[in-house]
Amino acid sequence: MYFLRSSLTNGCAWRLWEVPLPGRGATMVRGAGSTPVMAVSPDGSMLAYLTGRLSCTASFIPSKLVVVNLRADRVHEVKLFLSVQSIGWSYNDRSVVLEGYSGMRSGPGALVLPNVETLASVGRGASAPCPLGAPYCGEMSPQYDAQGDLFYIAAIDPNFQRPCAQYACTTQAYVLTEVRDGRPHVLYRTVGRAREEAWMSVSSSGGTVVFTLPMGGSTERTLIWSREYGLGAECSRAQLRCPKRACNRVSRETSNGGCSA
Repeated sequence: MYFLRSSLTNGCAWRLWEVPLPGRGATMVRGAGSTPVMAVSPDGSMLAYLTGRLSCTASFIPSKLVVVNLRADRVHEVKLFLSVQSIGWSYNDRSVVLEGYSGMRSGPGALVLPNVETLASVGRGASAPCPLGAPYCGEMSPQYDAQGDLFYIAAIDPNFQRPCAQYACTTQAYVLTEVRDGRPHVLYRTVGRAREEAWMSVSSSGGTVVFTLPMGGSTERTLIWSREYGLGAECSRAQLRCPKRACNRVSRETSNGGCSA
């Protein structure tokens, strides 16, 4: 098991730790970074994390992406010339998708790195296509399902005119998006307050997504979408609420047992 822990004396100093299961003590991974970004591949054979100089966030700090093949005991480093907010592994353990800032984008882009163990550096990269024909969009919390389809939450200026990152947006459209065969497909969309933070978790089958969006004021909404039932429910902080059939499906596919009928 791997987890990130910050120093009690300096909350900005994040370190990566590992715990051999079952029941042994935690040890700090040598050379682990100071940015709170890491990911383990779905089958547990690959680990990826960032290393760089001390900061409270990963934003705008040149760093390295460290890729560890846990089965072969092999380490590969990729030099980064962009800031990275999150890492997602493909199910074949070969590719990662980064939520990263590269150039004058409207926000974070979903940057796909195929065959990541062969790369020496990453600067500007091709991002996933924007939905709804939008010329600009931010792409947050990108993740793969087991079929290799890419999911992300797109953030779009409601007028489709300018990147929100380049002027003072107050609201923007949020679009839950699936990329199949190179084309973006809209699963759900709404409008909320402009913010470059949204999160989601995708089931391995791609049939269910649990996601959180910033809404009016300081509120957030956590929603469940399923391919079979569409938008199932809104979830409270204390407990997920959804129809019984959708709830059982969500619990089975995402191992989220907090949902009740």
